[in-house]
Amino acid sequence: MTTFCVISDAESPPMKLTFSALFQAPLKKYTRFFIYGNDPAVFERAGTFIQQTLSLKRQIKTEAELLKSPHRSQGLFEETTQASLTLVPHVTDALLKQIETLPDDVFIFISDKARAQSKLVTYFGQHPQSLAIAAYATPLLMAEVEALTNGIPLSPPFKKELFTTYKNDYAGLLNAVETIKLLGEDAEAYGPMILASTALPESTTNLLDGLFLRDPQKLTAAFSSLSPTDAIPLLRQLTRSFLTLLELMPYRSSPEGIKWQSLSTPVFFKEQPRFEAALTRWNGKEILAFLNKLLTLERAIKFDNLSMAQFSESLLKGAAR
Repeated sequence: MTTFCVISDAESPPMKLTFSALFQAPLKKYTRFFIYGNDPAVFERAGTFIQQTLSLKRQIKTEAELLKSPHRSQGLFEETTQASLTLVPHVTDALLKQIETLPDDVFIFISDKARAQSKLVTYFGQHPQSLAIAAYATPLLMAEVEALTNGIPLSPPFKKELFTTYKNDYAGLLNAVETIKLLGEDAEAYGPMILASTALPESTTNLLDGLFLRDPQKLTAAFSSLSPTDAIPLLRQLTRSFLTLLELMPYRSSPEGIKWQSLSTPVFFKEQPRFEAALTRWNGKEILAFLNKLLTLERAIKFDNLSMAQFSESLLKGAAR
């Protein structure tokens, strides 16, 4: 049985934590974070919290890319550059052979294979600048809502309602927070809209794939389970996704060279293949036209009583070549 350190001001910071304890840890004292376990959603939640707390832009590298990159120490008279954060998914024990040669930047390493007694867990649990985080299935924590809305002027009751509404829908919570940022100080005035039940059906993923791949059969199947209450949240999600796709257009001819760290909105590593595939199906002019259609649809739903059949048909036509 693994013993996890307990946080105390009277002792040095812990180096092995449960996911829930991560939110009380002094993260700025560490430069190496190792997330292990069996729940990709919790990997995402932990990585998001670490990145936000450290306020660093993120880049993503494979283990192979990281290990073959030349590393050197900074010269005595070189200017100190801003720290970077590199996320490296699916790491193996091979990392341990070169980890001491990595630069003094911040790294988040992730493994869905390592367990409590693994070599990787042992290393990161003992290294003084490292933190090992066990990421197994964990309900949403109020601390996550507090972290995501940090710096946004929201009342405690509204934050509590956010927590209650999205406790089973972390992706929905991220979307709600983005909406709140867009609305600014008026966000709570739109509370009923933001706090509406926006947990979209599983078909939403198929619908996004169908639109990205311009696959009419997949789209038609996904439309069948949509309800009128799904329409507005779905349009908001589609708008964010296609804006990200538009930002990726410069990489259309070479998706393998995408600079994920430079994007204005983070794309988690498990979603990257979807965007890479979409680059081969869309061009910039088509994306702009489709984004305009999404805005038109939202207005039609709000003011013209657009039916779901008309909504689905319009999206299907928008995705057609």
